[in-house]
Formats: sequence, structure tokens, C-alpha cells
Amino acid sequence: MEFETCIDFLNKQLSMPLPGEDAQYKMAPMKRKSRVEKYASSPDAKHSSVLLLLYPENKNTNLVLIRRAIDNSHHSGQIALPGGAVEAHDVDLKATALRETEEEIGVALSKIAVHGSLTKLYIPVSNYWVHPFIGSVNHIPEFIPDDKEVDEVITYELSYFINSDIIKRHDFNTKSGFKISAPYYQLEKDKLWGATAMILSEFLEMLKIRQ
Repeated sequence: MEFETCIDFLNKQLSMPLPGEDAQYKMAPMKRKSRVEKYASSPDAKHSSVLLLLYPENKNTNLVLIRRAIDNSHHSGQIALPGGAVEAHDVDLKATALRETEEEIGVALSKIAVHGSLTKLYIPVSNYWVHPFIGSVNHIPEFIPDDKEVDEVITYELSYFINSDIIKRHDFNTKSGFKISAPYYQLEKDKLWGATAMILSEFLEMLKIRQ
């Protein structure tokens, strides 16, 4: 999809009801619903924001992903979207997504146009509500990853996700010692699964990239 066409269509779609949880659950791990029902009402649940960042290259639309740094967190080394926890000085959830994107991959928040948001989702393993936002820049960014948080910046043309053959299933071992059976997107050398895959599923369905 050409970048300008994509952004125009995106803005129109965001003015209508979102695909919501039904689209997210197409890429959800098994037993997610029971765990969400058990833990999502936790009064001490925290909040975070992530950004689906789009940019043009050769007229095509590219999506920015990151590989998280190897550390002791629940999501160590996973493919993710730039983002992180709300901090006290953030004026709102959108500000969190922009600040975290600038900190993690070096794209100036002042250069990012935010088009809207997707359906929030809860992550039981870390007790976080994640609020996804969609933004774009009108040029190829110069990425400056923070090596404390980001191992690698990874980009894909949206057209890559048209092929349903990239959706597979695998048993993932979590840091807590549990094994989770979950669908995933097969990237060139990585498996994109979990909350990021669920967010991406809703985004792709909204853009009608994957039926």
C-alpha cells in the first residue's frame, strides 16, 4: 500500500468503530481469556503505551518494530513495538507513547503525527494495561536505538503481512516457567507473538490488509 493512500485510509478507518478484541484474539495465546478475567480487574494494574510507527520508503508503507534488549524482564529479547510505562510527568497516554518512542529508537516526538489509537489490552504476566497508538513520519527516520532497552530496530513493509502463510503456532517458554501455546507471525528470522501480535492483528484488520 502506498504511504499517502495508507495514511488517508487509516484516518478514515479510525473515525469508525475499531475491530476490537475480536481482531486481537485471532493472535491471542490459548487460555488468555480466563487469565484476563481473573487478573485484569487488579487495582494495582499499571499502564503503558506503545506506538505503531509508519513511514514511507519507495512510496511503500513501512512499520517499525524493535527487538527488546536481553535483560531480566518478562519480555526480554522479544519483538515488540516501541513503548513503555507511564511516568508521572506524562500528560496523557499518547505522550507516553511518543516519549518512549523517542527514547528507545531516537525518532523525535515533534516529527511524529499521531492518527489515533487502537483497543487497549491487558498483559497478565506483567500486570500492565497496554494502550496502542498509531503514528507516522513523512520521511525515512534515522534510528538511534537505546542499547539499554533495544537490541535492534526492525522494519517491514505492511505488504509483508498480506500473506496468511506467515501465521503459525508455537509453544513458547515464559520467564515464569510456563509454556504458552500461541499463534505468531513468522518474520524473516523472528517470531512475533503475544501482545504485539494481538495489537498488530487489530491494526491489519482495520486496514483490511488481512481478512
